[in-house]
Amino acid sequence: MSPVKLTIPGRYWDTQIYQGRLYLFSVDGSILTLDWDRLIQSIPIDTSLKLALMCAFTRGDYLYRVAGTGILHDEEFKAIMNRRFWTLAETSLVVAEKDINRALLGQQDDLFPFPHTDSTIYYQRLYVASQSGVFAAGCSGQTKYPVSSRVKKLWDCPVLALSASYKCLALAAGGEGLWEYSLDTRFDPSSSERSGINSHIGNHFAERYCNECQWAFYSIYGSSARGSGFLAAYHKTRAGSRVYSREFHELISEEKIFPDSEDAVGAYSWAAQDKICRAANGSIRVAKYQPWDEETPVQQIGFLSLERHGETIVSAKVAMFGTVVELDSSLVVISSDGANCSIDGEPVSWRVFPRSRHYENHLHVIYDDHLEIFSFNHDFLVDQRTKISGVSSMFSDGRSSFDSLGLS
Repeated sequence: MSPVKLTIPGRYWDTQIYQGRLYLFSVDGSILTLDWDRLIQSIPIDTSLKLALMCAFTRGDYLYRVAGTGILHDEEFKAIMNRRFWTLAETSLVVAEKDINRALLGQQDDLFPFPHTDSTIYYQRLYVASQSGVFAAGCSGQTKYPVSSRVKKLWDCPVLALSASYKCLALAAGGEGLWEYSLDTRFDPSSSERSGINSHIGNHFAERYCNECQWAFYSIYGSSARGSGFLAAYHKTRAGSRVYSREFHELISEEKIFPDSEDAVGAYSWAAQDKICRAANGSIRVAKYQPWDEETPVQQIGFLSLERHGETIVSAKVAMFGTVVELDSSLVVISSDGANCSIDGEPVSWRVFPRSRHYENHLHVIYDDHLEIFSFNHDFLVDQRTKISGVSSMFSDGRSSFDSLGLS
């Protein structure tokens, strides 16, 4: 099934979407915050396609939840939804400037370092990584501007990428390796005067080069463009009826995760949640990661064809809907249903949202003069227990994947 594409004109550097708000970091040094639901509702579309439009862009979790009930065994229902997604994918969806202005919640100066290298939103706080360190500001909507003007510096080391979970920031600091920053305190913009910058820096997992980092459940995977990747593996233990603690266990190299892999120039590995991937020579090996399984936490499950040989991998991520690989000339999406989708052109930046509750089907791709938001809407029909490409949905079989971890 072809993805649905929405185009938003403008010159942007980065984008985030969180709790019904789209944040656009403009190249002119401003941040635009849009009411995302209102913007989608403003799109002129046939009434019969409104449910598909909503599932595509504002509530990507709806159909996963429906699939978990078993109702999609009804072939007629599946056929109707597929037909409407196909029609929507063939429709030109371009946001008009007047609709952007109507949905605008605020435009403000970007007080973070520009250009930043990465960003994320976690528990109503916006975190930004840059060559001058890591910064944070509230974005709860309770301040004068959508993003608080009280920006706090958390760390002064150059950081290439960051990712948040379990009240921690994972930080990929290039030649300084992979670090962890604790967020297990109340956010207080004035606390730097009392506790000092860098005061919450915790584990330094490896001094080897690290340019990307992603959470694999309660562990962290570090990708390296100058060598092999590695998994900072954690154990999780119960500390109360609904309280758990994470304890660092060991650093596991890419070679140990994929012991039979051939040595290859330009090999690259990455991970998210239950999938760990390694690309080499046009093929991607995939392992399933289940840290709660003490006997076999890593299990080899198959291969994906990249269908591109000789091109350098710039970056890669695992999304809910599949695997996204950035090459020199394009983005390649290997969908969870086995289809390959090539998005031509060199993007300014791009991101996916595998840990989101509503936007897990989104792929945001920024070009010089516009943003393209792709919505992939096939994955709810894929068997989440056996799929090779993509993070397994927490709603598979009508129960959360967190049930087995005691988190639901």
